[in-house]
Amino acid sequence: MVGGLSTSKALRILRGLADLNIVGFDVMEVSPAYDQSQLTALAGASLALEFLYMRASRG
Repeated sequence: MVGGLSTSKALRILRGLADLNIVGFDVMEVSPAYDQSQLTALAGASLALEFLYMRASRG
């Protein structure tokens, strides 16, 4: 896909993996120097936060 996944698709994929015992998560390709509108940084932070919510909900 040109331009990569949309944030909503990436969140759907991440939420679909909620039942797996995933212990690590890495956010890549976020470069504040080239992200003038900070949309990429916000998307990366949203995905990382969603992962933390998933981990916390497992107990």
